[in-house]
Amino acid sequence: MTQRALLVINPTAGGGRAVAAAPIVQDVLRSHGWVVRAIRSRNSDEATRIAAEADSDEVVASLGGDGMHALVARGAVISGARFAPLPGGRGNDFVRAVGAPRDPAAAAAALRVAHERRIDLGEVNGAPFLGVVSIGFSALASQIAARSRIPGPLAYHTAAVRTMARVSPFQFDVTIDNRTIHWSGYELAIGMSGWYGGGLNICPQARLDDGLVDLTFVATRKRGFAQVMARAFHGTHIDMPGVATDQGSLVEVQDVSDGPSLVYADGDPVGTLPVAVRVRPAALRLLA
Repeated sequence: MTQRALLVINPTAGGGRAVAAAPIVQDVLRSHGWVVRAIRSRNSDEATRIAAEADSDEVVASLGGDGMHALVARGAVISGARFAPLPGGRGNDFVRAVGAPRDPAAAAAALRVAHERRIDLGEVNGAPFLGVVSIGFSALASQIAARSRIPGPLAYHTAAVRTMARVSPFQFDVTIDNRTIHWSGYELAIGMSGWYGGGLNICPQARLDDGLVDLTFVATRKRGFAQVMARAFHGTHIDMPGVATDQGSLVEVQDVSDGPSLVYADGDPVGTLPVAVRVRPAALRLLA
């Protein structure tokens, strides 16, 4: 049976990395017997619409960054098509999380032997996400990284250093499945896959198919915060002093500090607090 792929390309992802990789990705797919049609999305709504209008027997391959993958995934849920993320952004954290190659050509070639499985889709105030909702330190760092001309994951790492010099503790009321806690600290990460920031496994206990989001709270002293984030590259930070974890199917966060507190999801801005984070269990057919 002939395999058909719909390649959705983000023309702005990775400073043009996705556009540059698109011809190579198409050639690789066709060399492995795929029939390919490619479309560039002009905006977020169009990325979702393209995937939503796909045939259910197509593989919708998203060539872009983490935010693009979430938008295309939401459309694939509507059409019932299989979804395949291909690395075309800076951090490529969702590609890392599902174990796919982080080279676009290699990731395209790997689809020939990829397996389908059902995974959850997260929503934050109605916006889709697959990786992490960032509140606090990492949201500020994401804002700086988005304006950076530095290529690849280094943009996030440099932004983190700049953010640390000016950040102060935040205060939030966090409700997890009807349990409310008052929390003060530097970072609140709510994870589906648990990866963000160009290689940090901030929620290492997160699973894409358990119907839950995992939370990581970092309330350590400022002088110890850098060490916590450094150990997050290996997911070994959760046993450190000042770090706590939790999980639930519905998470609501209210700002009780001076605010407004920024909220990012998969590296893209969502708005400011308050937010509600929900899970759509087993909504997405992942091919990876």
